[in-house]
Amino acid sequence: MADQHVRGAESLNRKLSAIQNPMDAITKAMGKEIRRVRNAAVLLCPVNHGELRQSIRTDVKQEKTLVRGICYTNNQHAAYVEFGTGPKGEANHDGISPNIQPAYVSEGWWFPGDDIPPADADKYHWPKSESKDGKVFYYTQGQAAQPYMYPALKMNENIIKMNLSAALKAEIKKVEG
Repeated sequence: MADQHVRGAESLNRKLSAIQNPMDAITKAMGKEIRRVRNAAVLLCPVNHGELRQSIRTDVKQEKTLVRGICYTNNQHAAYVEFGTGPKGEANHDGISPNIQPAYVSEGWWFPGDDIPPADADKYHWPKSESKDGKVFYYTQGQAAQPYMYPALKMNENIIKMNLSAALKAEIKKVEG
């Protein structure tokens, strides 16, 4: 097997070595870019009471040779909104990540009415049933997916790559003087 050489690799390695804290510069740039994803997710996120939208956060993790930008939410119903639920979710989940294969229940279900404000149940026109002891139940076939996180990343993917590259080039130029 023949040796392969990358033209300019030695020069690039010297320049990268001269940058005092290259990971710090990349981490700072990643913070800016992951906030870009968060802002897009907030705009794409469907709003009922605003809890989901307000729960979208970012974090940047720096390891030895890796910087990871994370856009996330710990909201309990976030995944149901992103991927959908039940038969409706299974039938309508365009726009979710192709790397995720959700499992959907195949039939609708009844759930206790004390889990949701009556105004919300009315808004969705869920059939209602009352037990003999007065407990209210609603019937649903789930909800269609309303992706907001994955599309927020995908719509910014190219600009993120360009901006991270530009940030690294700017650090190299500082070293070059």
